[in-house]
Amino acid sequence: MKKVLISPIDWGLGHTTRIIPVIRNLLNQNYQVDIAGTSFQIDFLKSYFPKLNYLETIGYNIHYSEKGMDFWSVVKQFPKFFKTVEKEKTFVAEILKNTNYDLIISDSRYAFRNNNVKSVIITHQINIEANIIARKINRNFLNKFDEIWVPDDEYRSLSGKLSYPHLLLQHKIKYIGQLSRFSPEKTTNLALRYDFTAICSGPEPQKSIFYNEIVKIFSKQNKKGVILKGCPEENEKTANNQITIYSHLRDDLLWQTVQQSKVIICRSGYSSIMDFFPLNKPMILIPTPFQTEQEYLAEYLSKKYSNIIFIPQNEMHKIK
Repeated sequence: MKKVLISPIDWGLGHTTRIIPVIRNLLNQNYQVDIAGTSFQIDFLKSYFPKLNYLETIGYNIHYSEKGMDFWSVVKQFPKFFKTVEKEKTFVAEILKNTNYDLIISDSRYAFRNNNVKSVIITHQINIEANIIARKINRNFLNKFDEIWVPDDEYRSLSGKLSYPHLLLQHKIKYIGQLSRFSPEKTTNLALRYDFTAICSGPEPQKSIFYNEIVKIFSKQNKKGVILKGCPEENEKTANNQITIYSHLRDDLLWQTVQQSKVIICRSGYSSIMDFFPLNKPMILIPTPFQTEQEYLAEYLSKKYSNIIFIPQNEMHKIK
């Protein structure tokens, strides 16, 4: 039996949720799958795969300020970022001293690889929305992998220019199709129950800022809706007038809820877009401030698809 080691980056929950279909596919092909992640990621994935082997590793712990992630916030975190990359490389090397793997799969972890084992990275960000130096650094990291799996179709329907094949990396890129923990083929024509469902996600403190603003807006409107706080470590439900707030919902209940909603409101993180785009419902995308990838995706998709609306966070009061 072939063995695979897989690990997602801890930048929000999206990278962790989108490897769920990858793991399922590997298990269906009779691979033995080991998963490396932070303690939070491990606890989350154990609810899907309780019998798999887990290895705890460090996280990147990218920090957002209350104003967002501007250029200087990124620059100040460069030393920590590169230190984490070196630790990650050492972590993989130490594991391989005792365990043999046929394949290593990283979701956006730049150093989760090894020269002696076929190593693949999952990313849609071949061309990151950044300055020329950051783009070159990104390409150099990606080029160290044997293959680059892009979670989109070959027409780049959702990722746009972000996944355009750069000449240096073109021979390594494989478009593997969009990834979602949900099963779009199970979509049914459920009767509408809610005016909206709002899903809060991403790193703190921006996730809480987004949540608080959503609650503030809809507490003043006469609309029936559901708000998800995006806290899978909690298990809470509160109801206030016509709004029901959950800390987290199981996948089947969340999928049912969004199908029963007129409008979906969420961040424009790529994993969220892949999850909810197949429903072909109106979507309001609100990028995390200064996260250029999300800003690009919200603007790009709102111009391409008539059911998608782009609203900056500082204009959320326009949501009706």
